[in-house]
Amino acid sequence: AWNGCDSVMDNSNNSGIRAIITVYASILSAVFCDLFAIVMAGLVVFFSRNGQMEMDGRYVMSMVLVSLFMVLLQAFSKQYHFSTLGHFFNQAKWALISWTVTFALVINLAFLGKVSDHYSRIWVGEWFLGGLVALWVGRMLVYLIYWRLHSSTLLRQRAIIIGPPERVQKMIAVFDAEREKSVCLVAIFLEDNGQGPDLQTNVPIYREIDQVMAFCQQEGIDRVFLTHSHDDEEAIEHWLGKLRHLPVHIDLAPGLAYYTRPNRSMVHVAGLSMLSLVKKPMSGGAILIKRLEDIVLFLVGILTIFPLMLLIAVVIHFESPGPVVFRQKRGGFNGVSFFVYKFRTMYDAPADSSPNLLQATRHDARVTRVGHWLRRLSLDELPQLFNVLKGEMSLVGPRPHAIQHDCQYAREIDSYLIRHKIKPGITGWAQINGYRGQTEPSGMGMRRRVEHDIYYIDHWSLFLDLKILFLTVFKVFNANAY
Repeated sequence: AWNGCDSVMDNSNNSGIRAIITVYASILSAVFCDLFAIVMAGLVVFFSRNGQMEMDGRYVMSMVLVSLFMVLLQAFSKQYHFSTLGHFFNQAKWALISWTVTFALVINLAFLGKVSDHYSRIWVGEWFLGGLVALWVGRMLVYLIYWRLHSSTLLRQRAIIIGPPERVQKMIAVFDAEREKSVCLVAIFLEDNGQGPDLQTNVPIYREIDQVMAFCQQEGIDRVFLTHSHDDEEAIEHWLGKLRHLPVHIDLAPGLAYYTRPNRSMVHVAGLSMLSLVKKPMSGGAILIKRLEDIVLFLVGILTIFPLMLLIAVVIHFESPGPVVFRQKRGGFNGVSFFVYKFRTMYDAPADSSPNLLQATRHDARVTRVGHWLRRLSLDELPQLFNVLKGEMSLVGPRPHAIQHDCQYAREIDSYLIRHKIKPGITGWAQINGYRGQTEPSGMGMRRRVEHDIYYIDHWSLFLDLKILFLTVFKVFNANAY
């Protein structure tokens, strides 16, 4: 036995046991925990409030329908895939999102169907909170089961690596960095004629490549990794010819460029496997979800703050002459410019056609008394809600800059224009981390903003958007904005 892997003589039995355990672990345990958590939370809340379990049939039906819809939504979100069960915080996040969406939909359906009066509102509220806690507890149990099974040799594929030393070493480094637990490296067979350097690994190394066949049969190997260059067709065909009749997976590792690229993955187009070097930040369902998020929250926001916007408009009008709202051209999605709306905070609205557009500074004489407070609290940005409605902006995203500043920083910062890969936002990841207002002459502040914007683009999720919107409320009092 090597590397913590027991010797397995019967490969077919091992694979069968592994398949059965994997299916039950990835589907049945997670689904059962969700169903049980939701129903039990509803029953416990009902009993705690009424002291008995005799309930109207509508309550039973609602618990059944809600639990089934929750499971379907989780399945649609791919939260029952075996690979996702080992990430508890991701599971907890999606449980919160799915549970909230499920409740919002059911409550709306009950209202439209005029049956909401049949249910206790207190019970519904307590069921929501109790169900969320129960779902998290259930996910913790599934998480523990996952790692218990994952550490078992029954679920670990026994593998060997074959190839030249330099490529084998890079593949081993990836395995170590990713802490891959689904595969147990049993041995390495080097094609160096006994002349190559020793590798930095604890895995046994062999150079008797003519013994590969016997080794795979005797040790119950499940997977063989070939690290040869894609151009080395002779070597690839040689090993395919020798190993293809064995009950093993045979995988060809990608080229060396694969190991030096972030977010590396393979895509399959027209039967060809290609290395994905750069991915589009949002596509398909992600675009739809973010647009729905913008529209729904716009409606909620405009109904809530419209009186405040009206008051601000009146105060600006009477304080100083000039328009209440001014437009300024900014760089937008895919480099297409648009006019952003803002409450006027200066005695003279800035002219966006000026080649030397000046940013507002601390104690800037151009800023009005009311404008100072509007800028400090970021209330001058409120009219941009209508840019969101028009689809030119999003609630969350990289802040749009004036065209002149876009041109300047694009020359100074290589990655600056990556910000234009998604719609600009009213607030963003950079802003809640303190990067807002005027940037210092050194440009370091802008570099940090760009780094935060790129992080947001690479890690976007609905949960991250909601987190940023929530934290924005507590960041608007930052004194860096003038």
